[in-house]
Amino acid sequence: MQSPPVLKLRMKLSVIICTYNRSVILEKTLKSLEQVEVPRDVAWEVLIIDNGSTDNTPAIVQGYIKNNKIPVFYFLEATSGKSAALNLGIQKSRGEIIAFTDDDVLFDKNWVNAILNAVSKYPYSAFGGRIIALWGAPIPSWLSSDGRFNSLRGTVFFRDDGEVDREYNETMMGVPCGANMFFRREAIKSNGFFRTDLGPSHHVPGGSEDTEFCSRMLKLGRKFMYVANAIIYHPVEAEKISPRDLLRWRYYCAKSEVRAREFNNSMNRICGVPRYLFRQFISNFAIWLMSINSSKRFFFKLKTYYTCGEIIEHRSIYKGAISK
Repeated sequence: MQSPPVLKLRMKLSVIICTYNRSVILEKTLKSLEQVEVPRDVAWEVLIIDNGSTDNTPAIVQGYIKNNKIPVFYFLEATSGKSAALNLGIQKSRGEIIAFTDDDVLFDKNWVNAILNAVSKYPYSAFGGRIIALWGAPIPSWLSSDGRFNSLRGTVFFRDDGEVDREYNETMMGVPCGANMFFRREAIKSNGFFRTDLGPSHHVPGGSEDTEFCSRMLKLGRKFMYVANAIIYHPVEAEKISPRDLLRWRYYCAKSEVRAREFNNSMNRICGVPRYLFRQFISNFAIWLMSINSSKRFFFKLKTYYTCGEIIEHRSIYKGAISK
């Protein structure tokens, strides 16, 4: 008696994870994939894009591929920058749905099912999910994670907009976070690749590669759906929230966000820098110095560093323009 023919499934979902020199953390992320529930009739793949790691990342990934049944594939992108790695992931992916996440997260067991259900249920092309922080240490007194002086708003540590699915709006920061967003392939095809002048690059932090990518989609008339049960967890250890690292991150994020914006030549400028930024810098700096409350003080210190990054990047762009 002949065996029934093997049904070849179309690749439904591609998960793209970019990484650089974080093999220990990446191994935990890969291990968490093992408890993610995926329907047996759904073909999926996980693409690990190594952005030129010098640690044992290749060995960790290859060992995982050898010893697990999860469809993980390894690719090397030697060009420095997360955006270059993201773009290679898009090129190598085969899924009808493309999901982006980070190399230091843990997955809810329902994450894949939530993605598949959302794409089937909603007539949207772009989606984002929840990011829930897992605090590995008590939150320091100088760092507020909610309320008026929330110093972690806009970071990848958490993005929790509640337990109800809804369309993204300005109160939800407008677009999802790059650590937990997914798209129909056709939406990415019409939108183009990530800008390689934005985002982190090896040892230099940065951002805006995800928000700029999503902003282009908004300009094309696409809207984003928030999917409450598409959940990932982000461990937050003490070393990830040191004052030095948070200040450095905000400074470089500001530089990235200036590059991501369209240049407005109508602004009143001093040496290429919008005049309002000088007033903003002085105001933030003064509140930082005079604040007694530690969380308010650090909040305005972050704002001061951010404004400083904006000023320096505007000046750099101006100098580059006049030298041409």
